[in-house]
Amino acid sequence: MISFAVIDEMGNGYAYQMWSDDLQHEQLAEAIGFARRHQVQCTVAGYSVRERVDQNGNTRLQANFG
Repeated sequence: MISFAVIDEMGNGYAYQMWSDDLQHEQLAEAIGFARRHQVQCTVAGYSVRERVDQNGNTRLQANFG
């Protein structure tokens, strides 16, 4: 699995995971070394939103992008 975060111009962080059965996994794995700390463009192909309860008992929404 490849896991990293994308930070937008506002400073919002979006976690991203790609499993090895994804057709673009090998291509992404080869490009990661060249993309570190560089501006990249990505497309959100899908997302889900769910309620999460944090360690302090606060309920908040969490978006997962794919």
